[in-house]
Amino acid sequence: MKLSLAFKTLAVSLLALALLITIGVLAHRSIQGFIAATHLSYRAALADDALLETFSTLQDAETGQRGYLITGDERHLAPYERAMRVIDGEFAELQSLMAGNQQQLSRLEKLWPLVDARLASLKQGVQLRQQQGFEAAQKMVAEGSGKKHMEDIRRLVAEIGQAQHAVVNERQSAVTAQSEAALNTILAMIIAGSVLLIAGVMLISHEIQARHKAEAALKKANAELQLRVREQDINIISTNTALQSEIAERNAAEARAEVLATRDALTDLPNRRVLATRLEQAIAAAARHGDMLAFMFIDLDRFKVINDSLGHFVGDRLLKQISARLAGTVRESDTVARLGGDEFAVVLEGVKRVEDAIFVVQKILASLARPHDMDGMSLNATCSIGLSFYPHDCQDAETLMRNADTAMYHAKEDGRNCYRMFSVDMNERMVERLNLENDLRRAIENDEFVLHYQPQVRISDGTISAVEALIRWQHPQHGLISPTRFIPIAEESGLIIPIGRWVLRGACEQLRAWEILGIAVPRVAVNVSAVQVKPGLIKDITEAVNASGIAANRIELEITESLMMSQAEDTTALLKEIGTLGISLTIDDFGTGYSSLSMLKRLPVDSLKIDQSFIRHIVSDAEDAAIVNAIIAMAHTFDLRVVAEGVETEAQLAKLVSMNCDEMQGYLVTQPVSAEEFARRYSSGATEDSLGMLGIKSTAA
Repeated sequence: MKLSLAFKTLAVSLLALALLITIGVLAHRSIQGFIAATHLSYRAALADDALLETFSTLQDAETGQRGYLITGDERHLAPYERAMRVIDGEFAELQSLMAGNQQQLSRLEKLWPLVDARLASLKQGVQLRQQQGFEAAQKMVAEGSGKKHMEDIRRLVAEIGQAQHAVVNERQSAVTAQSEAALNTILAMIIAGSVLLIAGVMLISHEIQARHKAEAALKKANAELQLRVREQDINIISTNTALQSEIAERNAAEARAEVLATRDALTDLPNRRVLATRLEQAIAAAARHGDMLAFMFIDLDRFKVINDSLGHFVGDRLLKQISARLAGTVRESDTVARLGGDEFAVVLEGVKRVEDAIFVVQKILASLARPHDMDGMSLNATCSIGLSFYPHDCQDAETLMRNADTAMYHAKEDGRNCYRMFSVDMNERMVERLNLENDLRRAIENDEFVLHYQPQVRISDGTISAVEALIRWQHPQHGLISPTRFIPIAEESGLIIPIGRWVLRGACEQLRAWEILGIAVPRVAVNVSAVQVKPGLIKDITEAVNASGIAANRIELEITESLMMSQAEDTTALLKEIGTLGISLTIDDFGTGYSSLSMLKRLPVDSLKIDQSFIRHIVSDAEDAAIVNAIIAMAHTFDLRVVAEGVETEAQLAKLVSMNCDEMQGYLVTQPVSAEEFARRYSSGATEDSLGMLGIKSTAA
């Protein structure tokens, strides 16, 4: 059986091979004939196109030549000149395409002399027009010169084209007949071979299929079973993995949401939401047990200055240190929370006496007042605390927080770095403060501010060295309001920026007005808040100088000592840039901050103003006198001018003379006056001996 199967397989294979070889030979011959016919058709088409292109070129040349003969416009010669350039090349191309066809080449050789003759005729016509003019050309056109040539050319072109098409058609017919015969033979062989092949394959495959049918069915069933098992395992593993991942992500998201919902992101203290909940719970517990509860509202003093001058990175580090100190001053059962920005809150539960809460408040004030180390830089941060008690001040959490907030603002108004306990009259003062802030906004729009001026006098000769511009608020209902009442509100609300810009421009314009009146005031001094010391300050100065027309070196800026000592690189760079404009810089209220000799040497300072708190008791207090004497000596060492503020008596002046103080300012000369009053008093000239007018010339000498 096996021998018979092998023999059948061999016989069928040999027969199929013979048929395939025969089919291949016939197909090869048929394809060769088809390729040759196609090539001939392609060359004939190219020759036909080239012939038509030659005739078209000749016609265009004749048309252009006629246009030139008639009009004399040489632009018509472009087709003619092109024909003269390309006609020989086109002839060579035709010869190449008709190679092997002697009849066509003979016709082409008859055609080309006619083309050359026609081109010569066209050339003759052009030369005749160029040499003899229009009339000769017109005569030539009328005679129809060259028509015979063009008719012969057209006839030969048509004859060549017809002959070419006849050759192509003849060759294509022969190839078609050969191809049809070959295809019929191939088809018959394919049918016969297919029948034999199918029969042989059926005989061979019948036994093979029977043998492998059972094996294939078994393998298929086994493979399907294994595949289903693997798919099931993969699905189980994937489902378990996805479920574990989803559970982990959900747990992490819930943990993050819990932290974000309950903790402050920077300090990790409880946030406002948690504070409100704990405060409600603490009030409920205090009500059940009959205890007292204390709530503190804590706000850092001048934290915005630190943020603006040293940057938010340093500010954030300071907030973290303050948070740690606050948490360290209270019990674990108490709550310390951050409300946002520089605001904190403390809930003291189980308070038995008011004094117990005050003791904790004092601990907080002392703890925060200690210097904070920032990579070798020491920062001083104080706070203002408002204190409110349950049930003495109110019965609910919202009112308790509001009362503490009100008390905190009163601590701010009373000088900062202190605490205040809530009282009923504070609400009235808070309303008054809010009204004052609203009025302040309208005051800017309604131009309710005025400037008063107080001179600075040289102690050596009594002449005026500068005048300080001091802002006053002419309130429509409350009259003249001192800057000590509204400047802190303006700084906290940001209104100090437009107010400071107004003061700067007004002082410069007034200096120019006095100059026109013949009142020689060397310089005008303007106080600048820490909030104003930003890049926009240079623009404000430049605009004020340009608008008034005064020189920049006649402006003196007075900046607080705490700002000058902030050590911020951007602040120092800004002050140096202001100094390059020629503007003088003065440290105001010197002696009340934390100055260092290294900072005085590095900063662009021209003078110091000793705070009036030291001048007030300079005669009666030896310590104040020693401080003033030391400041003057130190300033002179750094080549700085010294101005004593708040000089009110001749005894104070005499003391300053003995200490070699440079200048003075105060009621001993005059209180701040309006611009008109200043002009009336000093219209005789700024060189008038102001001290002599007071009868103290001998003391000054």
